[in-house]
Amino acid sequence: MLRLVSLFGLVCMMALAWALSERRQRIPWRIVLWGLGLQFAVGLLLLPTPVQTYVLQPMFKAFVWLITFGCIETQSTPGEIVFVGMAKVVDLLTGATIEGAKFIFGTLSTDYNIGAVMAFQVLPVIILVSSIAGILFHFHIIQAVVWFMAWLMRRTLKTSGAETFGTALLVFMGIESMTAIRAYIAAMTRSELCTVMTAFMATIAGSVMVVYATFGAEPGNLLAASLMSAPAAILISKLMVPETETPATQGFGGIKVEVESTNVVDAAARGAAQGLNLALNVAAMIIAFLGLVYILNMALETMSRPLLAMLYAPMAASHGWPALESISLQSLFGFLFTPFAFLMGVPRADLLEAGQLLGVKTVMNEFLAYAQLKDLRDVMSPRGVTIITYALCGFANPGSLAIIIAGMTGLAPERQKDIVQLGLKAFIGGTLACFMTACVAGVIYA
Repeated sequence: MLRLVSLFGLVCMMALAWALSERRQRIPWRIVLWGLGLQFAVGLLLLPTPVQTYVLQPMFKAFVWLITFGCIETQSTPGEIVFVGMAKVVDLLTGATIEGAKFIFGTLSTDYNIGAVMAFQVLPVIILVSSIAGILFHFHIIQAVVWFMAWLMRRTLKTSGAETFGTALLVFMGIESMTAIRAYIAAMTRSELCTVMTAFMATIAGSVMVVYATFGAEPGNLLAASLMSAPAAILISKLMVPETETPATQGFGGIKVEVESTNVVDAAARGAAQGLNLALNVAAMIIAFLGLVYILNMALETMSRPLLAMLYAPMAASHGWPALESISLQSLFGFLFTPFAFLMGVPRADLLEAGQLLGVKTVMNEFLAYAQLKDLRDVMSPRGVTIITYALCGFANPGSLAIIIAGMTGLAPERQKDIVQLGLKAFIGGTLACFMTACVAGVIYA
């Protein structure tokens, strides 16, 4: 039944995007069908399902036996290999970060007080991973993976070269990846701009992916979520802003990507500098948002306490309802976003907590939401935790909206008007794309 609810929720997310469309009569149904197909294909390939056990495992076992001439046999599925491999990568990067942070922060880097963990373990992970990403980009390793993803989506979805490459690149990198397509931004159509902005909102950078894994989120789920959200972002974007022009890179595969670093040391240094900026930005947002939440909660508590005592308390006593002394921002989020959690197929017992996490992610940022999810893992069911892990895996929040508008207008000042006008659509589209991915995970979750 919950899988059917998730399937219904998937339809609802697309219906919302269609309702907000600029031109409903120009909906590209090919993109809708292929976008859904790619999402389910990635999910079936990576998530534990009967397809993994009865189809992919025998095929993978035979493939390994053939290429090793029968010397190696395996009982693993491709999904299990990805999940185990991602967990080992996260452990390696976390250990390497602590080793590097010891030199600067001493024993603070191994202190397990929550404040010390955030400042001296979590944030340095962003710097290290960004530096590694810079090296991989210098040697064209990231580009090779992105080229394959872009080729697959361009072949199936028939989207333009620039928007497809930009979307694929955003699966691994953040706003800095926009410099790779800066030569094409000025000539992009409104639909292409919306696609790239929505993809930024619907995916997460590899540097913060490792951070969320340190909060207890399954690394394999985070990777699967970001991969699944790329075609979802294109699908939702094309529903909201259908293509009515002819893109300059339509059917064009020769997207040129310049590597600005001169050598591996320069690449590592550039990546570390970008990671430092991101880490400082994350720290600043956490300080500001937690402070704002505290102020708003104090105001809500002061205003709601007398009203609840006068209106709610008598009704609660007569009907046997639970006592409620005050209202917090978290409880309001839980009320507003619970319907979305229900549509994703979250079990009924987890709806309030899931609604609160979705609200924190949408109104503040996903960083705080994953930090809170860490404390709720023992309270929520495994299905609820898995679905919410997918739903939170995106940059769709007000802070990221400001970042993408500022970043893209800086690269193409002549498109400032279009970029600003599309900002809200990209924010909504990125949110719906993440929710779509959560629905797909809910449908195929074993």
